Amino acid sequence: DEDIILAQLLGLKVTEFSKLVEISEINEKNAEKIIKQLVKTKKVILFEPMEKLNPSSWLSTKNYWANFSKEIIMVIEAYHKKYPLDSGINIEELSKKLGLTKKAFARVIEKIIFAREIISKNGKIMLESHYIEFSSDQKELVSNLEKVFSNSPFLTPSAQECIEIVGKDVFQALIEIGTIVEVAPGIVF
Repeated sequence: DEDIILAQLLGLKVTEFSKLVEISEINEKNAEKIIKQLVKTKKVILFEPMEKLNPSSWLSTKNYWANFSKEIIMVIEAYHKKYPLDSGINIEELSKKLGLTKKAFARVIEKIIFAREIISKNGKIMLESHYIEFSSDQKELVSNLEKVFSNSPFLTPSAQECIEIVGKDVFQALIEIGTIVEVAPGIVF
């Protein structure tokens, strides 16, 4: 029965305990005993404390989880390299790239956040170590924009004027890190 559970779980990748029981055709009590043993021997990852194992508990094999969690981190790292001025990858975009249902994706991300490897903020997922860093040219543009703000503190430039000074990507990054606050469409401080 243990081999059946492991084989089914490997095929399902990340799933709820109830789905695993249904597909493996092993009664719930026996499946529960087997899963608890597999968790103790570290062959199965349970996404919540063992004492809370119930039909809606999420599971994965240890090997699949190790590889999959690395893949998620690599996808996020690649995104950060490609878009260094963006705080993170959109949650929906990441979910599509990984090919998981919304429910499974939510549990997977929750587990990785709990492991303190990633952060979820404002609908985006980022590595905990990621921060927006401007190039020296971009820093100069930001400095120019700051001068415009300080020269005219009561008549600040519009969002469009800011974009003309620093570019759209740098402007968005300044909003994301809180240097610029967009109080209404087109109005910034």
